[in-house]
Amino acid sequence: MRGIACCLAALGALVTFSVACQPSAGAVSVSVPTEIRVAKQSRSAPFPEARLKILSPKEGETLVSQEVTVTLSLQGFETQGQTEGAAEKGLANSAKGQHVHIIVDNGPYMACYDPTKPFPIGTLEQGTHLIRAFPSRSYHESVKTEGAFATVTFHVVKETTAPIKTTDPLLTYSRPKGEYAGAGAKQIMVDFYLSGVTISEGGNRVRLTVDGVEQMLTEWVPYYVTGLEPGEHVFKLELLDKDDKPIAGAFNSTERKMTVKEGS
Repeated sequence: MRGIACCLAALGALVTFSVACQPSAGAVSVSVPTEIRVAKQSRSAPFPEARLKILSPKEGETLVSQEVTVTLSLQGFETQGQTEGAAEKGLANSAKGQHVHIIVDNGPYMACYDPTKPFPIGTLEQGTHLIRAFPSRSYHESVKTEGAFATVTFHVVKETTAPIKTTDPLLTYSRPKGEYAGAGAKQIMVDFYLSGVTISEGGNRVRLTVDGVEQMLTEWVPYYVTGLEPGEHVFKLELLDKDDKPIAGAFNSTERKMTVKEGS
């Protein structure tokens, strides 16, 4: 047992391994919890000409049907192809290539791979809704070019209270979401969109919480999370002011569950 203690002290809480304590009785599996780590990254190569508009629904429009379809106009960014360098990123990557993230109210995004065609977003409840949209690389990092983020507030059958004012400070949660497996589960990208607000050291910031572990984010860049064991995990993003108080806004605090599959 002294040998096991020495191994643990030397390796720290970063690995899962097996140690044969009693060779005659077979190997004894010793599971050591991994440490969740968050690492700031640089933004990927930009798409300076990317411009996105939502053509329909129109701002303030009242739709008579609860079945809603979105029409987009995208310039300066090609969908469906793989982003250059995607294979070297070591991230979950869409085999269908680059796309547009479309978010209805504050639900998980839907991926639109052909913005030249109307994109059905499903049946919405009667009332006022918000759509947010922005281009995404094949490995799901958002394109943060000015003019690439589009919003529209509209009504389905009847007008109710708008969920937010899009001119106010707004945090849009993008990644992670869903299931991660294989090599794409080794590091999980956290990505979000900011509009009407900036973050910085000593200023506003975003609080990231992963399974109860908090870290303040002060730059609008992607962050990679490592050390997640197989199973379900909870990610939360919150927009805070310089005093760590929540900045008002119905969507400025968002929590998502994601899953790392066994064998990853």
